[in-house]
Amino acid sequence: MGVSVREAMGIGGLTRCKVVAGEKGLEKIINHITVMEVPDVIRWLKGNELLLTSLYPIKEDEEAISRLVEQLHEVGSSALAVKTHRYVDEIPQAILEAGNRFDFPIIEIDNEVSYLDIMSPLIELMLRKSNPGEEQKESFFQWITELAMGGKGIPALISAVQQMTGNILTVGSEIPTLEGYFQGRNVARLTRAQKNELKSAKRTIRMQRTLDGQMTPCIVTPLLLNDELCGEVTCWQTKREFLESDFHVLDRTVPLMAMEFLKVMTKSDVEQNYKDDFLSEVLLGQVQENAEMIMKGNHFGWDLSKNYQVFTIACGERPHLSKSGDNESLRYQERKRILMRRVAEIFRLSTHNVILPSRKN
Repeated sequence: MGVSVREAMGIGGLTRCKVVAGEKGLEKIINHITVMEVPDVIRWLKGNELLLTSLYPIKEDEEAISRLVEQLHEVGSSALAVKTHRYVDEIPQAILEAGNRFDFPIIEIDNEVSYLDIMSPLIELMLRKSNPGEEQKESFFQWITELAMGGKGIPALISAVQQMTGNILTVGSEIPTLEGYFQGRNVARLTRAQKNELKSAKRTIRMQRTLDGQMTPCIVTPLLLNDELCGEVTCWQTKREFLESDFHVLDRTVPLMAMEFLKVMTKSDVEQNYKDDFLSEVLLGQVQENAEMIMKGNHFGWDLSKNYQVFTIACGERPHLSKSGDNESLRYQERKRILMRRVAEIFRLSTHNVILPSRKN
């Protein structure tokens, strides 16, 4: 079940927009939300869409602009929302006239309102009002892709999937610099056997895990980067039993989660390089002023006014790797990163302050 254009105008970002033509068509029903990214978008429409556009794909084509509303009307779309002051200063007169002629609502999107401001609350409402079918799921996948591309982060993706599945979602992490997203829940860590099962399956599987002290049925999807398990997404059976579509939803969502993990890991690697370089200078006695050293250490969260024991681990290079190609060299670097993560995991539970750098091998 969708929402009428009139109802949509009172939700989310559309409350800051205005209907500028076609007011008689406000009872049309919106079942889908689509962004116009290509000139021939009409051929992909199924009917009952709210089409969002900046008119960029057709801004130089006057004929396409003049025919747009008529084509949308013919395929059964519900409304057209145009973002002005980006690629067009105002909505072309041909679109306004056609909107009035066909009783087809034309909405002007406020300059400060993003597509996500419109899409997110509308899709959430439509998901609450209906049992998602295939078309609704495609709208959902477009929505979460927009969330990821818009930089909304893992919490926004979690919220979207919870709306779709009706169950609690948590995201765990094997990366020390990336905390898990448990939403105040007490989630038992994966056992070694469960980790191995996820790495072997490489897809969403059923499990029994402990949530808030109780063994709870769940479906778990591995977050894999370079075939290494860096986290997991868990949907917990707390409100309803799982459907086959829930597996599909998680499988489609996890690559977007992995992208967010990769962003954090890349940022962490850059920060780690700065830390490694600085600590190498300290260990080699290349820092002249103790006060400068302590101040810079504070920037990294280290108290270098204290004494430390130094413990070294040599990441031994296999004899054949020095003669191998770039792929083996990359795998070697990945093994080093894995070793660093595992050592960090061991020290995470330590009561002592530990500084963990890497220097060459």
